[in-house]
Amino acid sequence: MIKQLGDLHALPDETSKSVESLLFGKRVVVFGGIGRDHYWPLLRDAGVKDSDYRWYEGYKTISQARTAEIVGWCDLVVVITSYAGHLLLYQTREVLSKGQVLLLIHNSGVGTLRQQILEKFKKSD
Repeated sequence: MIKQLGDLHALPDETSKSVESLLFGKRVVVFGGIGRDHYWPLLRDAGVKDSDYRWYEGYKTISQARTAEIVGWCDLVVVITSYAGHLLLYQTREVLSKGQVLLLIHNSGVGTLRQQILEKFKKSD
């Protein structure tokens, strides 16, 4: 029955929301948001290794030099603007290099991050 419903496109395509391996081999930093563990399951599913993931609290001040060091280390920078604020946003923009991706998310939810990853990294069929 489920196969028949799937063949009729009556069931949602769960694979369309899958981030599996989209960030394989990438180093990721998240500035702000709820906490490291909040984003980790999604990033792990996307192929990020634990050693390639950093999270920094948005309410603490990070110097421009330290921001440059952190951003220089990674491939994907995520700024949760509702937590990290505009100061950190401007600091990260200043130090991005070619090939690095900056995602700006106001909502701290994982669903928003998932959607942005899909939009930026999913290959069109």
